[in-house]
Amino acid sequence: EERGTAWIDGEDRQVFKEMIELAWSRDDIKEIIAFDSERLSRNDSDTGKLKELIVRGQIDHVLTIQGEIFDDNNIEYFGVKSVFGFAYSHKISKNVRASVKDRIGNGIPPYSTLPPGYKWDPMADKGKKKPIKTNNWPLMRKVFELFMSGQYSVSSLWREVDNMGIRNNRSRIISKTRLYQLLRDPFYKGHFRVKGEEIKNDGDYLSMLTEGEFELVQQILGGKSKPK
Repeated sequence: EERGTAWIDGEDRQVFKEMIELAWSRDDIKEIIAFDSERLSRNDSDTGKLKELIVRGQIDHVLTIQGEIFDDNNIEYFGVKSVFGFAYSHKISKNVRASVKDRIGNGIPPYSTLPPGYKWDPMADKGKKKPIKTNNWPLMRKVFELFMSGQYSVSSLWREVDNMGIRNNRSRIISKTRLYQLLRDPFYKGHFRVKGEEIKNDGDYLSMLTEGEFELVQQILGGKSKPK
């Protein structure tokens, strides 16, 4: 499964890179089948690699499930479609970034799913949704208090979380890795983390931790402090 995006150079698309290398190494491969030409390539570099395979006769054509066939007779059209695909993808990406910025400016977390202890207010107007406390908010607060006591490692705390019956918002058991992430999540002190940047929230949802408590948790996680 390809996890890289089609409008970034193939060096970051491992499956695409392997496909190109395989096509050059084997003479029995004469066609590449793709779901959509615009998803196969949305950048000049990858389009050039595909065109070269066809122009040099290494493969006969690129075939899509929509029935499009790109061969030596219409290979330039493939390049045109790639350009339109890039423009469309870039426009969507730009709109998404603008939407996230607006949400942050309105104090709305740019998350699809909130961490345990919070949920989206089902009564809020569309476009003005906000986080509210769930029934397990006090339990999650207790989890932080246990960890701040200095008597628990992440592993032993994880067992307590399981015994307390705390589940994520999909009613699933919280993994040890996820618990570690939650202990480091600034959302609990009223901040958002967006692409590694921490942003203070101006909304009105109730923070679970004070700034000092959150910093203490981080120090304990880093082995730099133990509460007295």
